[in-house]
Amino acid sequence: MTRQREPDWQPRSDEVQSDQVASYDAMREGCPIAYDGNDSWTVFGHADAVAVADDTATYSNAVSRHLQVPNGFDGAAHRDYRTMIGRYFTDDAIAGFEPTLRSICADLVTAVPRGVDVDLMAELAEPFANDTTCAFMAGRIRCVHRCGSGRRRTAARPSPSTARRWPRSPSSSTTTSAPNSTPDGDGPPPTRPVRCWRNGWTVDR
Repeated sequence: MTRQREPDWQPRSDEVQSDQVASYDAMREGCPIAYDGNDSWTVFGHADAVAVADDTATYSNAVSRHLQVPNGFDGAAHRDYRTMIGRYFTDDAIAGFEPTLRSICADLVTAVPRGVDVDLMAELAEPFANDTTCAFMAGRIRCVHRCGSGRRRTAARPSPSTARRWPRSPSSSTTTSAPNSTPDGDGPPPTRPVRCWRNGWTVDR
């Protein structure tokens, strides 16, 4: 009979979630490589994290049954996809989108409640990522907001103020050329473009 390994920590426990920085610092000192009991390991030290990232023969990014572009690729494939995605996020490419970005930011900041404690991630960071992605993709994707209760609410459009800024038909180079863009020039599967630009947007910008 195989003995099950006891977890070293519980990353989703109330104690950890209430002060993640302090919890991570404590784990880094006491258990720098920790098992969470859910088939996942956490590497807390910088040197260890670099060693894992560099050792592509032992460790892989391809850990999900769902396609993740470019984060689910290793080595040259990851580099090639990141290079391809990067073409859509140059300074010149983003400059034309800046007014929309600023408007989204202004609307979200204006909507944040005053005089009370707020969850910055729920009230600002997540809606910002969602609304900017939707606007950048010109309505090609379905947008997901996370409610304050932690449940996910899916809508065909983002917040009303952002929806008004969507063009009626995508005309940017991103939304017209993305579906046919791959490092090797072949057309990607239908699910790949959205994941490319969603991941590129949230990672690069």
